Amino acid sequence: MLRFQGNIDKVFDAILRASIAMAIDQIESTITSYADVKEAAKVFKNMYPYAGKIYIPRRALEVLRDMLECQNRAETYFLNNYHYLLLYDVLEWLCDFHNDQIAGAKGKSKRNLSKIGEFYIREIDFDGIISVYFFDTDFLMNQELMLRLGTDGRQYLGMNDETFSITTGLSPHPEELGLKIYTGDDATRVSEESDLFGPKSRRYPDWSYYNKIHKS
Repeated sequence: MLRFQGNIDKVFDAILRASIAMAIDQIESTITSYADVKEAAKVFKNMYPYAGKIYIPRRALEVLRDMLECQNRAETYFLNNYHYLLLYDVLEWLCDFHNDQIAGAKGKSKRNLSKIGEFYIREIDFDGIISVYFFDTDFLMNQELMLRLGTDGRQYLGMNDETFSITTGLSPHPEELGLKIYTGDDATRVSEESDLFGPKSRRYPDWSYYNKIHKS
């Protein structure tokens, strides 16, 4: 299990797995289709603009394969900002692709295309997913602002060295990409019941459903 902010539900688990699996297929296809390494890197960056600044396709592929394998394990695996950056891109790609497909479909085809895992989702709210499950998005900060903050500013905001490296375009060392078991008390688990997606929900996260069941 990969570590996120709090527990995840079965709907997000399905979306996460689908996004990683799709990215693996896309990157494998890119590597196979483009013998020129620079051309493959260019195509990869077009698909995944943030990750493409610091990852080469083969390294991203290795990390995504490890992530999918770890998501199937009982232990919780710690993610650093290099991992979250890659997940941010692949989740956004899937959400955009899924929503565009549904928007252009009708009837039975619309229902079939909306299926992710065992769930039928008409629209995925990418920003909602990030706000619920990601601790922060400091890794998206631009280089100019990061440098302007200086060491004291970064320390005051609790930013780590890897975030600085990401925003300044430095590629990760292989050791920084290895997934390690997380031993903290707040290990991530998959909740059987979701308060973000109900029996009649068509959007995820479904804030109307959430507010209804948490209404005091």
